[in-house]
Formats: sequence, C-alpha cells, structure tokens
Amino acid sequence: MEELIRPDYYKDENGADLFHQFEHGPMPIDAGIAFCYMNICKYLQRAGKKTQDPGEDIKKVWTYFYEYKKLVEIKHEGGGERDTDLMDIVLGEVDNVDEYLSVMIDSLESKVANIKQMHEGEE
Repeated sequence: MEELIRPDYYKDENGADLFHQFEHGPMPIDAGIAFCYMNICKYLQRAGKKTQDPGEDIKKVWTYFYEYKKLVEIKHEGGGERDTDLMDIVLGEVDNVDEYLSVMIDSLESKVANIKQMHEGEE
C-alpha cells in the first residue's frame, strides 16, 4: 500500500479526524465521497507544480483515494442512512442566508486573526 498522510493536527479532541467523522458520523457519507473526490482532483492537478517534488501531493492523492474507496464501499453496503440534504446540514434552521454568511465570515476572520497572532508570537 502507498504511504498515506493522516497527521495528528487534523484530529479533534476525541482523536477523530474528518475521515472518521465521514465514516462514523456526524458528517454525511455523500459529503465525504465528494470531499475526497475533489481533493484527489486537486492534488493530481497541482502535483509537481506547487513544489518541484510531487511526492507529498501524490501521497495525498492516495490518502484521499483510499478514504474515497472506503466511503463508497460503506455507502454500497447500505451505510449513509444519516445522509440528508447537505444545505440543511450547513444552514440548519437559517431563515436569512445573508445573515448566516455574515456570521460565518466573522467567525472565519476571527479564526484567521487568531492563527496569525499565534504565528507572529512564534517568530
């Protein structure tokens, strides 16, 4: 099997990464399948372009492929009963999409500012 990349920094406080959340919930399997497929496309497209050595991107391709394969198999075996409309998951009971997006942007800006501040403190 090819070398896979699953760094610890993608894990939550319970030790579960996104792949685990797609396989066991709460993330829907269909979203996981699409997520993996798009990342396969992305890393294939940029391999050898972002850096001269395409090795890291190729490892990521295989990492996403094997997760994609696993999710397709779970779905084929009858899994995915927790799948619902992805927009319902993303938006929940939102009546005003503009308001939701504004809150989301504020949250992202705050998180980015925190990351920048942490990295400035390390320098």
